[in-house]
Amino acid sequence: MSCKNDIYSDKEKVVTSKDGNTNVFYKNSFENGLIKDSIAALDFDKGIEQSSRLNFESARGFYESANKLEPNNTIIINALGNVSAELKDFEKSYEYFEKSLRIDKLDAITYLNYGFSRARNDEFYKAIELYKKGISLERSAEKRGYFHYNMSRAHYQLYDDENAKLHINKSIELVNDQVLKKEILKFRETIN
Repeated sequence: MSCKNDIYSDKEKVVTSKDGNTNVFYKNSFENGLIKDSIAALDFDKGIEQSSRLNFESARGFYESANKLEPNNTIIINALGNVSAELKDFEKSYEYFEKSLRIDKLDAITYLNYGFSRARNDEFYKAIELYKKGISLERSAEKRGYFHYNMSRAHYQLYDDENAKLHINKSIELVNDQVLKKEILKFRETIN
């Protein structure tokens, strides 16, 4: 599970799932004050639309355009890191997340997304380390549930069923979104 944007409005949320990976996207970045430049926000939202349709090459182009207009926005940089991971360009993905952390090392969502990227590249120990750092910074209980879900998946891949179960149960306690909770419960069936 990764977050493509860190706002709290459910009405602009789009959830997609592919190959057991759930992604949460948020639209209307300019109206929500996440991106200051209106043209960058328009390009970013087009990228979100393309990402939600799993058109990652197209999405990358829109995110790159937004990044040129607003180069130090961690939301845009995170989106570039996420889309690079989707395209299996992991080194580029890691570069984007490292840049985002240089700008704001306290941004919990960057740790979630960076961990997700590492897990996509079968680097489960590094992913868990990033999730632990991010969860220590995250204030939202709901989003802490996202970290626990991802930690559960990483532990499961490492054949650590005890920790996988521990984190999936914490995730179930914290996540209220019904679409995401359904995915979490489905995964719990896998590890039980």
